[in-house]
Amino acid sequence: MNVSEVNKTATEIADTYMVRISELGEIQNDTQVLHKLALSHIIATDLESLVEIVDAIRAQEAELDQMFSDYRKYVDESGLENYEAMLESYEGIKYETASLMAFSGLGNKEAAYAIANGALSNHVEAMEGYINTMVTDTNAEAEAARASLGSVYSGAMFGTAIMVVISIVAFVLALYVVLN
Repeated sequence: MNVSEVNKTATEIADTYMVRISELGEIQNDTQVLHKLALSHIIATDLESLVEIVDAIRAQEAELDQMFSDYRKYVDESGLENYEAMLESYEGIKYETASLMAFSGLGNKEAAYAIANGALSNHVEAMEGYINTMVTDTNAEAEAARASLGSVYSGAMFGTAIMVVISIVAFVLALYVVLN
């Protein structure tokens, strides 16, 4: 039972907290890729490049939508506010990216740059802030689980030591009874 409890806590740390941090990192990286693709749309010069970039942006958005959906299973009551704020920033990123592409596609590069350097950047920075907060919270939860693992391990070792002592005493008593 003691070994089972230690294994359960260690598995929780590996399967929950570390995966959450990894998925948040992937969301952050993919958001930066989306931002770079939007900037690429502004500097694209030919129609074929514009179409390819739009397709890449749509694919990146679909991937991020799935990542957010997959990450939802890790969100509890304490993290719901940050998760919803992160989603709100992401929706802002999608909206501003669409606006940027519209202005860029119409040849209004100045308006597109203004969006890229203004509202879009603000949403990306806000989202990175929410992700950093969620990573910090997850690290704190993982640290608490590690501390719990340590106490469970200590308890398991203490329980095992007591069982060994009891077994030795029982063996000595049984040997004494058999010899007498």
